[in-house]
Amino acid sequence: MPNRKNAVLQIKKDAKRTVRNQIVKASLKTARKKFELVLKEGNKEKASAAFVRLQTILDKTVKKGVIRLNRCSRLKSRYMKKIAKLT
Repeated sequence: MPNRKNAVLQIKKDAKRTVRNQIVKASLKTARKKFELVLKEGNKEKASAAFVRLQTILDKTVKKGVIRLNRCSRLKSRYMKKIAKLT
């Protein structure tokens, strides 16, 4: 048990942040799965549309501090390369 009032408040804040981060990560994970499914179909237009949705979710997760900017950029780059390979 924490000895100070501030430590108790910090534990509460951490719990709220953990829940929020889990929700954001789950939405990112589902968006990535949907994008991968569209990629397997091989349709470039659908893949581009799915990538736009995925890109917005990635940007929001960075803004909320759940993932870092470099990871977001790396994922975007990899997915753009996969879209470019589709013909």
